[in-house]
Amino acid sequence: MKKNHLFWALALCTSACLSSCDETKNPDGGLLEEPKGEMEHLSPDAQKDLLVEVGEELLNTFNPEDQRAAVELADELYHKYKEYDWDQISVDFEEEFEDIYSREFESFFSLPRRLANAITGKQSLSLEDMEILLTLSKFGYIIEFDDKTKSVKMTETDDASITVKFSDANGTKCEAKVWGEGKEIEGSYTYEDGHWDWGYDEYGNYYDNGWVVDGKRTIRVKVPTTIKMHLKHGNEALISFTFNWDSNLEDYVNTSMNLQVINLKFAEETKVSTKNASAVFSFSYGDKPLVAAAANLPKYELISWEGGKDITDEEGEKWLEEYDDKYASLLGKIGAGEAKVDVLGKIQIKGGVTDGAALVDAYYNWGDTHYSDDLKEYEAFCDFMNKYIYLSVYYNNTTTEQAKLLMDTYEDYGYYGVEPVLYFPQDETRIAIATYFNSSKFLGLLDIIEDLANSYIALDKHNLIFDDDFKIEIDY
Repeated sequence: MKKNHLFWALALCTSACLSSCDETKNPDGGLLEEPKGEMEHLSPDAQKDLLVEVGEELLNTFNPEDQRAAVELADELYHKYKEYDWDQISVDFEEEFEDIYSREFESFFSLPRRLANAITGKQSLSLEDMEILLTLSKFGYIIEFDDKTKSVKMTETDDASITVKFSDANGTKCEAKVWGEGKEIEGSYTYEDGHWDWGYDEYGNYYDNGWVVDGKRTIRVKVPTTIKMHLKHGNEALISFTFNWDSNLEDYVNTSMNLQVINLKFAEETKVSTKNASAVFSFSYGDKPLVAAAANLPKYELISWEGGKDITDEEGEKWLEEYDDKYASLLGKIGAGEAKVDVLGKIQIKGGVTDGAALVDAYYNWGDTHYSDDLKEYEAFCDFMNKYIYLSVYYNNTTTEQAKLLMDTYEDYGYYGVEPVLYFPQDETRIAIATYFNSSKFLGLLDIIEDLANSYIALDKHNLIFDDDFKIEIDY
């Protein structure tokens, strides 16, 4: 196993978790600009008023009527096509794959045939040097619906795309299409496969010969650097999606993703290298940026096999067995991490970890202290949490810290514990988060959320997503 294999897996997972519009040079919508100037410190109550005001502006931006066309189309299609004969798709796949077998024997699609041949004795199923090729850009398909026979058929094309053609309840032509563009990037992984040889002999005696290697398996994956998708209703694009990535598998993986559903826009960029990682995300409603977030790990090193050298499977298993013991030291390669969230350019939340390794070590060294009845032990725990973790609230993109998240102790019927609190510099007060947000001033926001959610649910006429009479009710 090689270091780049782990890098490849982690990079893709990172981008997938952080990913989520049309290409844009500024995915954060300008919300994550550097703060400028100062402002007065607001009291805890004044900050409640501001939070409610911004929350109402954010929620009132949404209008379910804007997305009605997309929701109703999905609803209509489900209601119309759920009764069609989908078995024909299976038949078409078998027929198409027969052709693929003859042209690309060593492809992923050849595996069922190999298995069938092995069962009938026509071919050995040896894994020795078996190679599986997964490619997303070699073959294409068109899937069509026949409204007269209520059936579905599929035909193969050479344009490296999957296209679904259908019509809505009024007969308007629709199209959903996924395709790839740009060059292909290939990655591969080779490992030994086998089986555990155990059982009972002819005399009923148990035997265990351990793990037996049957051969090597190599998986190769070819992926285009750009993947696109659209859903068109007539000539109108209801949904568009673009995913771009660039990679030198041993050094970095950079991705960008854009999704637009009518006037809802999501944009993301992720950069992962062997020494640092960062991500920027934004959500906009039409041309109005609503929320943006950014995260950065400026000084980390990817978890890898020691020395980045090739190792045997036995060494790999030993490494995994010791993973828990190495966890803290591995995290020591992460170091500091920071993140920022912006809402409407009016609320900014900044936080992070100053030293990930030290925090983990301190946490494990704290041990079973949380079961102690000594107040000083809980205070010590809060001290190191507050030392390594920080989160502050700002308004109007200024540099004035309005509130800070801290861990603090509390006493309940003679027992001690810790809880998150908000510290307000304006009057140096500390208020538990649960207490602060359990205020009548925030109840109006819950009502708006409830009404908005139920307005979207009402668009689902044929219960595609929700059951009949389903409603959101928030108890408070």
